[in-house]
Amino acid sequence: MAPQEPPSREGPRPPRPSALPGWKKDISGARRYGALGVLINNAGVTMSRRVLTADGVEAAFAANVLAPYLLIRGLLPALTQAASARVVNITGGVRRGGIDLDNLQGERSYVGLSFYNQTKLALMAMSHTYKVPG
Repeated sequence: MAPQEPPSREGPRPPRPSALPGWKKDISGARRYGALGVLINNAGVTMSRRVLTADGVEAAFAANVLAPYLLIRGLLPALTQAASARVVNITGGVRRGGIDLDNLQGERSYVGLSFYNQTKLALMAMSHTYKVPG
């Protein structure tokens, strides 16, 4: 088990991917099972204030947008082996506001639930545009 980082003045930090030993190996290990027909991403993080991961990425953006993208990319070989693979990204029922491309990580403005909405809208946009080659 990876050592825990001490709490900072900014509050607890989400675990850093490099602090989770074997996460890349776990994803690549899925290939040994052959085709993957369905991948469901159902994670979501909302924060009351802007918190950065150890890598300097805003925590909600990292969990709600980057993590599903990286998981899809990591499992792409197994997904493309299935005849009609599907990726389901759960975004919740909040569809308010828009995606502020100049504030993707809450650098300019951060209001917890509004920023959560933006990250889930970004995930929906990615869901509609992401095409598996083949």
